[in-house]
Amino acid sequence: MRVIQWATGGVGRAAIEAILQHPELELVGCWVHSAAKDGVDVGTILGGAEIGVAASADRDAVLAMDADAVVYAPLVPDAEEVAAILRSGKNVVTPVGWFYPHERDRAVVEAAALEAGVTLLDTANVYGPDDGVFGINERWLARALDAWSGPRPRVATKGGLTRPGGRWVPDGRAKAIRQACEGSLEALGVETIDLSLLHAPDPRVSWKTTCRALAKLKAEGLAARLGLCNVSVAQLREARAHMDVDAVQIGLSPFEESGLRGGVPRYC
Repeated sequence: MRVIQWATGGVGRAAIEAILQHPELELVGCWVHSAAKDGVDVGTILGGAEIGVAASADRDAVLAMDADAVVYAPLVPDAEEVAAILRSGKNVVTPVGWFYPHERDRAVVEAAALEAGVTLLDTANVYGPDDGVFGINERWLARALDAWSGPRPRVATKGGLTRPGGRWVPDGRAKAIRQACEGSLEALGVETIDLSLLHAPDPRVSWKTTCRALAKLKAEGLAARLGLCNVSVAQLREARAHMDVDAVQIGLSPFEESGLRGGVPRYC
């Protein structure tokens, strides 16, 4: 896979090193904020030997490169940069998790994604800038889709996590699964969720209980499809005895390959 690195700060440097060490990734370009780094070999920026890839401060030139993905790693994400990458048609990955733009910026990113022809929008009831407030990002997407006149992409959303004190805590109780789905339906303004995913298994709750609660969502028409996130092969195998599993989502970046090593893609 041909990869462009976006930014060379602390996280960006670590991402470049991970890309260079990965046998299936090829670094073909690198965008930098600093004019002082423009034209400098990426290896030199890292403090080592040249690798034959020059950094560039010309955003349009970098995005015009033949590449499959952009590893986006600025310490302070910029909505206009993200929008430009999306419009280029390239996949975007980040080694440090995504960011929640201020509401004044979210329209820029949403419009760019829709104009680029995105077919699936992935969100969750806990995504947003305010801990403990559910449905923020879902409501933003609903407003963007209401204003969009083009082909409507499918929307996947996730439930089964809470955010007490900013922490990410699973809640796989049947009651919580139902409440999360109903809240997402209201926030998205739809009668049926295209794809409803469990955000993460809850070790305090029987896996069978959680899976059966998800199955009820589909049986009652609240979700058209069901999926699981952050699961092992054993959990996935057991889940299939209690529910339809239409999609599986795992974390993947140059820094995070545990999902691949665990065999989930191969099992799917």
